[in-house]
Amino acid sequence: MSSSIAPTSNWVVKTLTEQGMKAMKDEWARAVADEDYFNSGTVLTPEGNTTDFLGGKCSFKGITHGGLTKKELSERIYSAFSGAGERVEPHLSNRELWCWFMCKIGPSYHLKIKAHEVASGAKGTDEKIILSGDGYRHHMANLAWVQELIQEHDIGHVMLTEKKKNSFGDFQEQVTQGHILKSHACLKLLDEMAYDTAKEYWVMDRNVPENRRNQKIARYFKAWLYKLDTVHDVYSMSYELLKTLAIDSGRFSGTWIDGKGVTRNFDLLA
Repeated sequence: MSSSIAPTSNWVVKTLTEQGMKAMKDEWARAVADEDYFNSGTVLTPEGNTTDFLGGKCSFKGITHGGLTKKELSERIYSAFSGAGERVEPHLSNRELWCWFMCKIGPSYHLKIKAHEVASGAKGTDEKIILSGDGYRHHMANLAWVQELIQEHDIGHVMLTEKKKNSFGDFQEQVTQGHILKSHACLKLLDEMAYDTAKEYWVMDRNVPENRRNQKIARYFKAWLYKLDTVHDVYSMSYELLKTLAIDSGRFSGTWIDGKGVTRNFDLLA
């Protein structure tokens, strides 16, 4: 069966020029002021607003609307780099590159079409991208980066679970904003605590205490890492040592009494 979300045409990856970055900011300001739609065409179309990235050697299948899952979207963006024999990580700080991805794909995925609704923080929406800030780094760039980690090291899977009960947003936000979670050992242990390999989804029932809800594992884990880093170099630590210290801490296992007075056991590292 053919798919309407996988056209055969390729999009050559570009970056915004200084002129393009200004056009993006101007269009965002206009859309917010007029309570109008953000028109990415005014950023991407005019000559001089974009230039080829790495000589135009990177490209990926075009995307017509937001019908891909986060996992599929990460694979699509990552393919632009891997298909050209290029790695994602060296380009994570290239904001002109990820702003291009945001303007090209964002309106279908992370950018609410009505700019003013995002700017006002309208409740009930999943969108977190605001083009006047750094939100694009937490989505387009990191989706590609996590897919690279999965392909090269088989870690980071929990970052690509879907947005249910805020699990995806919490995992991704805590990892990308909390740099202490970005080491391979930390991501591997986070996968072990929170990712169900068979279901390709975050673990739903671990009998975790009510104040340590499963969708908050990334926050809970990160808080412990910051304390651990005062006496250890967490970022350089091996997975084996990190897990041993996590078990010895007693923070990730134990018992608790629920609202009905029933004693429950939990062990996030079982």
